[in-house]
Amino acid sequence: MKFRQIFLAGLGLLAITGLAYAQRTPSPRVFPSQQVHYERHIITITGTGFSVDQGQLGQACAFVAATCSVKFAAVPYNAFIVRGNWFQNVACNAVTTCTMSIGTASGGAQLVSALDIKTVTAGAPALTIVTAGQGSQVTGNGIAQTGANGGFDLWVSVSSTGGLPSAGSIVFTLEYLGPNDGNCVAVPIGGGTTSPAC
Repeated sequence: MKFRQIFLAGLGLLAITGLAYAQRTPSPRVFPSQQVHYERHIITITGTGFSVDQGQLGQACAFVAATCSVKFAAVPYNAFIVRGNWFQNVACNAVTTCTMSIGTASGGAQLVSALDIKTVTAGAPALTIVTAGQGSQVTGNGIAQTGANGGFDLWVSVSSTGGLPSAGSIVFTLEYLGPNDGNCVAVPIGGGTTSPAC
């Protein structure tokens, strides 16, 4: 009886640590159930650059020419991008302008372009997903996968003008539907493998 309790406790600990790891690993995840998947992250801006999630996985960069990009997550091939939201804990305090964008490449804005994070905004407004980034237009649909672990890596960029910011804290979410219906074909990692939209 005691052995069984120890064994079950060990399985519980393994499940908890496995879940924590899976939630922070920037790799594409596909779950079999029909649900909305999401990425939730926080940008912390300092006088030299910014980090995502306090740089837990080394996601940090120094401003070069008043901009830098950080890989913060990945989505599976044919992920269907639906929406996102953002919230300012602390507005970016760059001198003239300060924006963030989200893309499928470093410095890209395929999903969200030039969102003003300097102006104080109340509530948790929606991210404006660019028309070409909605659905699976830039995360599948015959495009060669580019993610380091398959699928598509996601990057967030912060840019400023008029002088570098020294503070800012922005929480953002990005929601997508996994490619797990009966019409979707699993796309093997690497090798430029592609699949039609599904």
